[in-house]
Amino acid sequence: RTLDLFKSFFGETDIREIRKSDITLFVEKLPERFSLKTKKDILSRLHVLFRYALDQELLEKMPGFPKVHLCESEVKWISRKWQDKIIAEIPERDQPIFIFMATWGVRPGEARALKWDCVDFEKEIITIKRTFSGAGCNHLEEYTKTRRIRYLPFTDSLRETFKAIRGIGGFVFRNEKGRAYTADISRIWNEARDKVGAPEVTLNQGTRHSFATQHLDQLDLVRVVLGHTTGEMTRRYQGLNLAKIKEMGK
Repeated sequence: RTLDLFKSFFGETDIREIRKSDITLFVEKLPERFSLKTKKDILSRLHVLFRYALDQELLEKMPGFPKVHLCESEVKWISRKWQDKIIAEIPERDQPIFIFMATWGVRPGEARALKWDCVDFEKEIITIKRTFSGAGCNHLEEYTKTRRIRYLPFTDSLRETFKAIRGIGGFVFRNEKGRAYTADISRIWNEARDKVGAPEVTLNQGTRHSFATQHLDQLDLVRVVLGHTTGEMTRRYQGLNLAKIKEMGK
């Protein structure tokens, strides 16, 4: 999709002739219906394309890229108690993947992409190195969103969860058809959430954001576990530490 947008704007222009001003105009001409986040994502993918051309020595240097500044969005989260209630309402066969996401705040796409070659029972280590992305979030990538590999330890709960569904290959978490879960996994979460009357949070908010917020006293570790590339990405949760802020007013 990004490549189609790029081609429709630049046509037959040689990539070596494209400058920062051209890329800036490209972003400005993107459809108004696109959110700032969508525009930022398109720009990021375009940057990857230019980086590839540079690596292949098709470019002498990278052109400058404009910045797309996003307004800080509200961080929604729920307590561990609410998470447990929601997961308990999810059909038992589907619970393992939600337990995993809630335990370590793993992105849904990364949890869906987890394969048994990344679960080491001897060392009790889980390796996060793949994700589902692209249109519909159903294209398997051999790298994560940040292009970084992360290592997570077993917990007592995860040890039992993995043992109960242990396989010898392929995807760890499978739907009722024996296949990897699709992006439709959010529907399972939403239905269970609404049944127990929990706050209206998305799957990502109810697992990843909630993990970070529940561990505000350990932000350095949260950054490592979530795979944030900058401290700023993690510090956005600090404003939610109302308990400590309340103590300051005493």
